[in-house]
This record gives sequence, C-alpha cells and structure tokens, in this order.
Amino acid sequence: MKAVIFDMDGVIFDSEGLYREACISLVQRYDGTVTEDLFERQMGLKMDESQRVAVEVSGAKVSPEEFGRNYEEEFLKRANNELKTIPGVEKLLDFLKGRVRMAIASSTKTAIITGFLEKFGFEKYFDAVVGGDQVINSKPSPEIYLEAARLLGVQPGECLVIEDSPAGIISATRAGMRVLAIRHDHNSQLDLTTAERVFHDHRAVARYIEAFVDTER
Repeated sequence: MKAVIFDMDGVIFDSEGLYREACISLVQRYDGTVTEDLFERQMGLKMDESQRVAVEVSGAKVSPEEFGRNYEEEFLKRANNELKTIPGVEKLLDFLKGRVRMAIASSTKTAIITGFLEKFGFEKYFDAVVGGDQVINSKPSPEIYLEAARLLGVQPGECLVIEDSPAGIISATRAGMRVLAIRHDHNSQLDLTTAERVFHDHRAVARYIEAFVDTER
C-alpha cells in the first residue's frame, strides 16, 4: 500500500450533523417536508446534486439554485462555530504521515475542504485534495478516486480508502481500491458491509492499517 485516501465529511470532520441542520432549516423555511430518506439519498453526492435532491425529495417551494446558495451559507455559518474533528483522526494522520502518501476525495467543494483543513492545521498531512467541483461524475462513479490516485502518482491498486457512505464505498471499489468504512451516528442505518472492514473509531482503523502499511513512500 502506497497511499491512503480519505473521504472528508464524517471521516475527518464531524460535519454530517451540520449539513443536516442546515438542510432541515432551509427545507422548513421553504415549506418542505424532512424525511430520513432525504439524507440517505444525499450522502456522497456533489453539493449541487445534493441540493437538487433536497428540493425534489422534500417538495420545498424553491429552485435548486436558490436553495443551494442559502444551503452553503447556512452550513458554513454553523461550521465556523461548531465544526470538530472526528475523535482519533489526528493520531491516525500522524501515524500515516511519512509512511504513505495521503489525499482527500470528497464531494464537498474544494474551497470548503481546504478551508477546513487550514482551520485545524491539517493541510500538512495531505499531498492532494480532490473536491466534487473538480470532477464531472459524483460517487458512486470511480472518477474522484481515480483522480486522487493520479495526483498522488500511484496506481489505484496501491490505495486504501476510508469512507462512510455506500456510494463512497462503491466509488472506491469501482476504482480498484481497498476500502475501510467508519460507522457513526449519521450512517448507523446504512449498509456499509461491502467495505473490507467496518470500524467504529479511528483507533481501530490505525491498528488494522499498521499491519500492512508500506513504510516506503
């Protein structure tokens, strides 16, 4: 294994709940109906596609474009004050740094990803970042993970991915990569069993990875 590629939301940052809060606030503002199916269908999608799904599923009386503008604003307002890292992720990143190359492949916009990394001083860990606005096709297409491997200068089969959504797991698998999944409060009802292993915290992930990390970058 030469590289580890991370999804971001729910894997590095505890941001899934903030997305939900922003979405609920807007759906209610525009007289829509919030359902759990809405959030399940949004996971792994690029932001513009996620916003379109929110409007369609909720029946909100607003255009996807206007919803999207307000959605990003609502989310960032919450994230600026409430965003936290996933417990144990910094120790995992410290362990991997210098042993493998690392990248983020997230459906979130690149500018938001880099802003969050800088906020917590995490940019030093990553050799590449691929946001949803850098690819044409959303997860479960393999495009975003193949692009991350290309930027890292490694073959897909040399990559391990850490994901938290079914779409992300399928995306990485289609790219020819090994996939580990992280279980948390916001994906507890989703089927993650197509991943190689499912873990409940990053400490367990670190112990698992330690056995086969290639120490030569």
